[in-house]
Order: sequence, then structure tokens, then C-alpha cells
Amino acid sequence: MSLEKIVKMESQENHYEDEFVFIKIIDGIVCCETKKEMIINFDFAELALDKRIKICGNQYYPLLNDVRKVKYITKDAMQLLNSDKGTCYLTAGAFIIKSRAQEIFGNFFIKFKSHKVPAKLFTDKTKALQWLQQYKVH
Repeated sequence: MSLEKIVKMESQENHYEDEFVFIKIIDGIVCCETKKEMIINFDFAELALDKRIKICGNQYYPLLNDVRKVKYITKDAMQLLNSDKGTCYLTAGAFIIKSRAQEIFGNFFIKFKSHKVPAKLFTDKTKALQWLQQYKVH
């Protein structure tokens, strides 16, 4: 395989997966899932964000982020994810949660912090996907 073809394939990356996170565009929505219980710190948030931006490939998408396995997010990671870079190429964000603690923290963050894109918490993935449909770029 030629070097040119390899470089082209790498630049058109359409998913990313490691032991911690899965990111892929599915039916016009960027889907992210944290695969194991963890604390999201700045370094991890930056890595996942860089992968997500590369996958978006200069196109805008709504985001479905399954954070049910996230224990918590550090303050500096949260600031990064809510920055211009963190919301780059996103039209909205739906977050799948499981615990009351995630709901309390998430709702506080959504209601009392300004956001670059609409954001909403869900416990039901189907409802989250339905809500995101209005934010898909056609």
C-alpha cells in the first residue's frame, strides 16, 4: 500500500476505541461511551476530545455521550469540555446517566453554567436519540 493511501486512510478516521472510550459517528450522531468506571481528568478529556474532533472531520454533529460509568469529572476537565474547543463541531449534547448523583451534578452544571450548545440529561437512550434528531445537520 502506498504511503499516500495510508495517510489518506488515517486522515479519514471514522472511529476511535481504546480500553476506556469508544467514539464513532452512527446515523449522523457522534456517539461516545466510557467503557469502564473512571474519573475524567484533564489529560483524558483532552485525548478523547482530540479524537472526537478528528472523527468529526470539519462537519457538525449532535453528540450522544454515555457517561454512566463516569465517577466524576475534574474541574479542569469540565472547563475544557465546555470550552470552544470542547464544543467544536457539535450542535447539541445528550448525556446518558444512571445515578441520582450524576443527575444532580449534571443538572446543576446545565442550569448554572453557560453552554455553547444545547445540552440535556437522559436515563433512556432512545429518548436521547429522539431529542438529538432535531440537531442533526442535513
